Amino acid sequence: MADAGIRVQVSIELAALTRANIIGHVARDLASTLPAIRANTLKSIIHGFREAILSRVEFLISNDSNELVGYMAIEVDWKRYSIAVVEESSRNVFQIDPEQPVSDQVAPLLARTRSYIQQACKEINGVRCEAVYNYREAHGEEAEAKRIAFNKKYNLKDLNENSEKRLREARLDKKLVAVDSNLPEMSVTFKRKKVV
Repeated sequence: MADAGIRVQVSIELAALTRANIIGHVARDLASTLPAIRANTLKSIIHGFREAILSRVEFLISNDSNELVGYMAIEVDWKRYSIAVVEESSRNVFQIDPEQPVSDQVAPLLARTRSYIQQACKEINGVRCEAVYNYREAHGEEAEAKRIAFNKKYNLKDLNENSEKRLREARLDKKLVAVDSNLPEMSVTFKRKKVV
């Protein structure tokens, strides 16, 4: 798509909605590399970040013996996001080709991270993953209503004791952390079990 040199003044609200939508799609692209990720989970990730309901989604990656072999977290710093939108301190205009993954076009470092994660999941024999949702710190009746509706729509349940324990274990140790300068408010954390 060629730039015809036309500039359009866009409201901050529209820029914020567009940027949040892009973050949701980049997060979905990253999560789609994980083993046996459900379509409903991918939809919930786009929705949760686009509507600014989620602050982080964590994934526990298991092998066929249900042993924890990997961990990934996608996180958005909503305070930094607001600064990026209001001050225009990072790129706000993205030309998107609908035929290509969004992350390849707007956040090339995260696209390379996605490729690394995909290869690592094959090496560690990851066959399933469990998503854990962390909600944005927002107060008020509207924020609570959004969280309740989100949980109901995607049939989300509270963590059981075993999942909480596995999550605590997964958060430990060294990890790869990636942040792309085009989306500085978004980070991806990944760690994997060493292959013997």
